[in-house]
Amino acid sequence: MKDNFFIGWDMPSPRTRRSFLGLAAAATIVGAGGALVLGAASMAPGDGVWNLDDVRSFVGLVSINPYPVIRTLGEDQRPRTYLLASQGKCGVGPRLQAYAERPVRLRGSLIQRGPHGMVAIADGPSWMLPLQGAIDPLLDTPADMALESVSLEGEILDAKCWYGAMRPGHGKPHKACATLCIRSGLPPAFFAFGRDARLHPVILTDAAGGTAKSQI
Repeated sequence: MKDNFFIGWDMPSPRTRRSFLGLAAAATIVGAGGALVLGAASMAPGDGVWNLDDVRSFVGLVSINPYPVIRTLGEDQRPRTYLLASQGKCGVGPRLQAYAERPVRLRGSLIQRGPHGMVAIADGPSWMLPLQGAIDPLLDTPADMALESVSLEGEILDAKCWYGAMRPGHGKPHKACATLCIRSGLPPAFFAFGRDARLHPVILTDAAGGTAKSQI
């Protein structure tokens, strides 16, 4: 009659122990397999990097239209254009009004994803220093070029998170963050789907070449 009752403080029967061990092993195998399948099917978080402790100086020409950028010389002495942002989820356009089209030295940390980069301006009183004298002609803002009209299908993201401030910086998990960043003045970018999807971000503007925040 003992086997017909459950006694919590008594030792389980050998048959019961074997059943629970089998169920535990099966659950472990199913869980591990499911995790592998879900991991393989998920989108890659990207290779963006942002080291906030690596604060360096950038010397170049600042422009604020349509979005704040600095044109500087890279390590290979070739012109590079970096978008500018704050340390948080805010744009820096109002802070740069007095420095537009002027040579400056600014301090910040680099957000880098492949060939694309953004500088998060450092906090503190010495974040920007105007420079005297002529700037290298290589750093002059390139002239606008009219290209052909195309139709693209893709995803609108904020450039800062995609460059490396957040991982992943795309997809539904990042939707709320991207919406907040764009509303706060960070540059919106468009990534067309295709064979090289998300390798070439396009910064969005309105029809007149101004900021596109009001249209998103």
